[in-house]
Amino acid sequence: MFGLNTESLEAVLAVLLSASLKATLLAAMAWLTLILFRVRSVTLRHRVWSLMLCTMILLPLIIHMAPEVAIPID
Repeated sequence: MFGLNTESLEAVLAVLLSASLKATLLAAMAWLTLILFRVRSVTLRHRVWSLMLCTMILLPLIIHMAPEVAIPID
């Protein structure tokens, strides 16, 4: 399929799943922040959601380029 073997296809799907979960979490945090701070300015809300959309588009690239951070759980 599309010239990808099974391993590389699984890797691509893992990155896309990770990016979609993180994008959903970021969008929920942005929405909650706008609600908690009672932002009424349409301009500010537009800027926040525009930044969220740009971040969502770049998220797979950011995930691929950023170093992994291991968080120990005791």
